[in-house]
Amino acid sequence: MPAGAGPTLRGGEGVDSRRVAYRLEGKYTKWNNNNGQVAQHTSSHARGALCAIAEEEEESESEKPGTRSELPVGCGLATGSLVISGTTCAMDTQVVPQCFSHFTWSVSDGKELVCDIQGVWNRTDGFVLTDPAIHSASSKGKNGHTDKGLGGIKAFFATHECSPLCKALGLKQFNGQH
Repeated sequence: MPAGAGPTLRGGEGVDSRRVAYRLEGKYTKWNNNNGQVAQHTSSHARGALCAIAEEEEESESEKPGTRSELPVGCGLATGSLVISGTTCAMDTQVVPQCFSHFTWSVSDGKELVCDIQGVWNRTDGFVLTDPAIHSASSKGKNGHTDKGLGGIKAFFATHECSPLCKALGLKQFNGQH
């Protein structure tokens, strides 16, 4: 998403409609997509290095759901650590987005999962995420054309590796159904 893009506000009668623009500070990264791909650390990069999913990969017809992408985009910036119930969890820019997707599924009792996590991270604002997709376990397409239903949820969990953060938050485990 180019810097300056943002939501369009629509006004009613007598209300001026304007485009609201946000400047995203930081390197735009796609941490996961709606087809189960998860950005991965690669062994050839230093700890904290990120890889991203190229936008054209997401739309590929030949893509197999639940595959991992290893496309280096540069070094991630560690955000520190957090202690939850006596467990120290790394809070780096790779772990948090994946845990967020898992969290959304867990707190919705397996009914939905927010994915297609993309945006920027910087030391001032933290994560600024844009253009997510939501998979609904009850029906494919319920949340628009990017909603792959239970198949999309299964594709996410086929590649997701629970981090110490997922475990410390007590996120429930995916059992293949919901």
